[in-house]
Amino acid sequence: MSEELKTPTNWPDPTRPGVPMFPERDGWHALEDNERKEYWWDAHCSCWTTSEDGEFSWIPDDMSSVLGFSYIGPVLTPTQINEMMAVERERCAVIADARRDAVWDGKIGSLAKDKLRAGYAQAAIRIAKAIRNLGEAA
Repeated sequence: MSEELKTPTNWPDPTRPGVPMFPERDGWHALEDNERKEYWWDAHCSCWTTSEDGEFSWIPDDMSSVLGFSYIGPVLTPTQINEMMAVERERCAVIADARRDAVWDGKIGSLAKDKLRAGYAQAAIRIAKAIRNLGEAA
């Protein structure tokens, strides 16, 4: 990482250098000094450790200013990634649902025939269902 990027302001909250994303949760985070390293954030004591058992620990200010670490981001588990993807899939499906509702209510285009309108609405329903079912393949 270039020297100009190694500043206290590259932490998720520049007013709290050394504090990671999601400080209320325990977890691994990627940090960088001259190389990428992973450290455990202990939410209970608001400190960094080298392991989940808290063998060695540092306060947030030490990680940013004294040791000069830059923040890369949280190390997410497969479960956390799947949860995030499920939220995004649902967001997309809700957009398809809204499109269906708009077509059905005649707010989109000049669909004079009810059959055509129903066809578009059914397509939007199938799209929303397909998006929601993407998570079942994972």
